[in-house]
Amino acid sequence: MLLKLFLAIHLVGLVLTAGMTITRFILFFNLWRSQDSNGLIELHLARRTNIFLGVGMGIAILSGLIMMDLAYSAFAHQLWFQLKVGAIFLALLCGIFIMRSQRSVYKLSLIASKDLPAIKFKLLVGSGIQVFCFLLVIIFASFRFGCRGMVRP
Repeated sequence: MLLKLFLAIHLVGLVLTAGMTITRFILFFNLWRSQDSNGLIELHLARRTNIFLGVGMGIAILSGLIMMDLAYSAFAHQLWFQLKVGAIFLALLCGIFIMRSQRSVYKLSLIASKDLPAIKFKLLVGSGIQVFCFLLVIIFASFRFGCRGMVRP
């Protein structure tokens, strides 16, 4: 019963994190396309999504650790879980990279620097990698390949 409760909490955190990642990808895509303005509105909105993204990631990681403790680390040695954790760490690294680049864009957009298009492109690519990582996390968690005793139709 407790494991199912934390699974539901884990899924809420995952949906919040993935949703904010997709939202931020769309904002960065609009930022990259904006030629006439520096995209301060998109940057401001993207900075707001960082809060929800962090909360969702924190909920997902904390509930995942609690589920691992409740399940006596039963999933830790399975291939799908190890790939899922690797995709999560890659998404975290891209998130750190995006936040650093986002600060650079915000500072450079105020002075209209010539490096702005390159940094905007890095934001778009980093956010796209994050969306792809969360897609992999959902696929790995859904199919759970390598599990023994799984009921197949």
